Parts: sequence; structure tokens; C-alpha cells
Amino acid sequence: MRNFQPYGSHSRRVWLHVFQFEAMQTTQHPRIPVNLIDRGNNPRKHFDEAHLNDLANSIKQVGVLQPILVRPTDNGRFQIVAGERRYRATILAFGNDESISIPAMVQTMSDEEADRAALTENVVREKMSALDEAESAARILGSCKGDRDEAARMLGWNRTTLDRRLSLMYAIPSVRDALRNDDITLGHAELLAVLRKESQEVALSMLLKQEKRPSVAAFKDMLERMALSLESAIFVKEDCQNCQFNTGNQQALFAETLTTGNCTNKPCYDQKTDAHLEALAQSLRDDYQVVRIIRPGDNFTIIPLRADGPKGVGTEQAQACRSCQNFGAAVSAVPDKLGQVYKDQCSDTACNVRMVAARIKAETVQSAPQQTPTETAAKTKEQGGQTEAAKAPKKAAPESSVEPSNAVKTYREEVWRAIFKRVVQRADTVTNRSVLLAIVLHRPSVLSSRNLSEETAALGLKHTETNVGKLLADCLSLENAQLSAALSHVAASASADLEIQHITGILNTLEVKIEQHWQLNAQFLGRLTKNEIDTLCTELGIKTVLDGQYAKLLAGKKDDFVKGVLEIKDFEYIGLIPKAMKWPKG
Repeated sequence: MRNFQPYGSHSRRVWLHVFQFEAMQTTQHPRIPVNLIDRGNNPRKHFDEAHLNDLANSIKQVGVLQPILVRPTDNGRFQIVAGERRYRATILAFGNDESISIPAMVQTMSDEEADRAALTENVVREKMSALDEAESAARILGSCKGDRDEAARMLGWNRTTLDRRLSLMYAIPSVRDALRNDDITLGHAELLAVLRKESQEVALSMLLKQEKRPSVAAFKDMLERMALSLESAIFVKEDCQNCQFNTGNQQALFAETLTTGNCTNKPCYDQKTDAHLEALAQSLRDDYQVVRIIRPGDNFTIIPLRADGPKGVGTEQAQACRSCQNFGAAVSAVPDKLGQVYKDQCSDTACNVRMVAARIKAETVQSAPQQTPTETAAKTKEQGGQTEAAKAPKKAAPESSVEPSNAVKTYREEVWRAIFKRVVQRADTVTNRSVLLAIVLHRPSVLSSRNLSEETAALGLKHTETNVGKLLADCLSLENAQLSAALSHVAASASADLEIQHITGILNTLEVKIEQHWQLNAQFLGRLTKNEIDTLCTELGIKTVLDGQYAKLLAGKKDDFVKGVLEIKDFEYIGLIPKAMKWPKG
């Protein structure tokens, strides 16, 4: 059946308004002309021609039963998020002129949301090749900031399936081609993909030369005897010299080796390798907020932080990013780069892309051609009034933004709550009672009898007393000054349970300044990485003050670095507050 909708270019805008209205008024999915739909960023790279023809024939008979998912674009068109096979098959069946339409769900999405939806839809709902699944899984892992358990949950896979698919991301082109052409099985490809690239080529050649293709189990056994090179091992090999599993000590038994001196005890080899990788990672954790061991399939989970160039976020933003919770380093567990360390990496790739886009947009606005003064003056004289330049707001570069590390967020919340408690307790009676009334009107359950009892215990008031009448008698026995002191603690008792945004809201309303209650100290710096301290010193001007001593302190131990930062002679620390410690305004 032909999917026909009368449609002409002269009525495009009217049709879109009708479509938008109908989409809101009906539970049926609206139909969109196929010539208004563009392909999106589809993770599926290969479309089986025979299957596509079968789908086209089915659509000719019964139509498109499952609507595609699209998002509106700025130019009045739509972009496919999920369902490109159905879209292609519809065009294959009927053509792509303006009279052909297809049922669609329309949803406004950001680029990041559209990519994630497309990946999930293709992996979960529409069968893809293992290689396309690997690419999609790697991208979903990137959107999950490297959390493999979360990525597996999103895909509906178990963790083992995810890890095996991701391993294919390290397969060399010839291995991928062999899998795509069914010369080897998926199991063979997964085994090959964990080898060094040069070893993959040799092992694949050996596999393809076999008269009868070995089973996956047999091939695995062969590779385990061949692939664990002691020459390329990154761990200390003293224990391996006289080991019975070192093939260098038993050459007569192993004719088919890729190199001389291999290990045939894979569990031991892997354990030593993992221990060395973890030791490398641990050595970086004082310096960086996040340190990750990167394995095959983690392609999209990190990206180098750059200030300049096509993928640069800008100088100011790059400096701010260094104190972000997602800034760090990576240790490679990829076979050809085993043990290599990559510093200054961003592990929130989606945020990095947004920052690059913001920098490019700001530069584009700043470099836009301006009218000459003569042209502007002439235009103003004709129209009468201010110049366009005077009217237009000046475009500023985007403000740098950063998500502080969890250590910073935890510490500053503790400080803010302590300041709230101190300020409210010491406030005058009117202010104290006003805070109490505001809290009671908002949510009285945040007032804590436990916290209150700690403050009033000296007055003989105990929250463990179950008889309210007895408690009242105790309260009535208090002197006026004692009663006033006890009441001043009631509002302050909310410091533990009141949401932090309300804590800072009260501090703002009372015009409290953090510099009146806090200054840079060892407890705060001790919770930071050396890299965060370095960024803070740049922000506060401490780096400039220390001048030649600074590089030596930065290269030394963290404790010495903190001590040097806090013991600058004749330096005024009062009022020196890092941005990360200031509570938000408003």
C-alpha cells in the first residue's frame, strides 16, 4: 500500500503547523514526508542488502508498523534518531518524492541525547553485526564516563558480553574483514583482538592457513601458549627466570612461538600485569582527581584536555578544567601500549565537546565582520538615533565552568553547614526566630532533636525523655537567659538535614561572607590532589608569589607542597577564597 500524503512546497509551513497541532491532539503517530527527513549519526555502518529488500517488500504489503524516531532541526526538517532501516526500506519501496510519508515519533533532543538514543535503539532493538555492536557499546560506555556496569545495564547485556564486545575495538582491519566475511567466528575474533597488533596479524595468518578451522577452545589454547611474551611484559621478571612455565627454559616443547621466552601460565602472567598497572595508577592518585586503567573498548571514555587547536576548550576553560572532578590521567592496558601513562585527560567526553563548541561559538561571534565607523554613522544619520554598535550588547567570551571533585564538594558542604550553624546560633533574637519560622514553614522535619540535645544538654534538657510533660517542666524551670539560649539552638539544629541549597540561600539572605569564617588551611588542601592545589595556587596568585620556589614544591611530595603553600612569609591569607569554596549567589 502506497503511503500517500498530498503535499506541495508552497504549503510546507502550513503543513508543519498542522502536523504539530495534530501530533498534540491525537494518540496516533503523525506522518512526515520522507523528503523532509535527513539521516542522523547512525551507529549501524552496514545494511544487509537482502534484508533491506525483504523489509521493503514487507512495507509494500503492510506498511511501516513501527514508527521511526526523529528530532526537529533548525531548518524545518527532521533528523533520524532511530529507524533508518525502515526509512531506507520505505524509500526503496516507494521512492522519496514529497508524496511519500512515514509514521514518526518526534522528540526534541540534544546531540548527546540523540546519539545515546540511537546507540541504545540499534543495539537493543535491531540486530547489528558484532563489529557495529562493539562500536555502539564503546560510545555508550563513553556517555557513561567509563562505567562498564552502567553501560551493560543500559544495553541489557551482562558484564561479560559487554567486555567481550568491547574487546573487538582493538581488532586490526584484517581481523575485522575476516569476521565480516565469515572466514573466522566471533569467538576467534574476540581472542585475536586482545593480542598486540603485530601478533594479531601473525596469529590470523596461522588460523586461516589451517586446513580445518580449529574450534575457539583449541585456538584459545594455542594463543595462550604463544602470546604471553616475557620480553614485552611490563612487570619485574625475576621470578620468571627459572620458572617451569617459561618456554625459554623448554624450547623443545614449543616450536610454534611468536617470540622466544613466553609464559604459559596465563593467570599468573595476568595477575602480575594487573598488579603493575594498579601500582602505576596508584602512583598518580595524589596528583590527579581521577586515574583510570584504560582497556580495549574504552576509546570514547577519555580525551586529552587541550587549550588550543581544533579540539581546544580555550585557555581560561582549560585552566578551570584542571580542578574538575573529571580531570585526571590514564594508564593503558591496551596490548601495544601496555603500561603507558597519559596525563591531563578529561574523562567527561560529552562535557569536553560542549566546551569546545562554546569556545568555537565565542570565537565566531568575536571574529564576525563589523561595519566601518563611516557606514555605521551614515546608517545612524539616516535612521536617527543610536548607532547599532551602541545598541547591541557586547558579546563576552563564555565563562569557564567546572564540576569540583567530590572531595571538594564534601568538604565545602561541611564548612557551609558549620558556618550556618554558628551564624544562626549567634544571631540576634529577631533574626534567629525569623530563620526558625522560615524553616518551620518550609519543612519542620529538618529540625533535629538529636542535634538540639547536644547543645542543650548542659541545661538539663534531654531529648531521650519520653514524657513531654516532664520536658515542659524542665523548660519552665529555666531562667529567661537560659531559655533564650536554648531557643537560639532550635533553628541551628537544621544544619545537618536542611538541603544545602537552602543552607546557602539563608546565608545569602543574611549577607554572610565566607571570608569572615574560613581561610585557606591544611585540612582543605590535604583533601586535594597536587594538580588541584596547583590550579588553586594559579587562581589565588600564590604561584606568582612563590616564583622560583614553586616548581620545586610542585615536583616534591604533597605534604611538603601543602606546607610551602601555607607558610609564605608576610603573605596575607585572610580573604583569599578559592572559587570552589564560595557558595552560589541567589
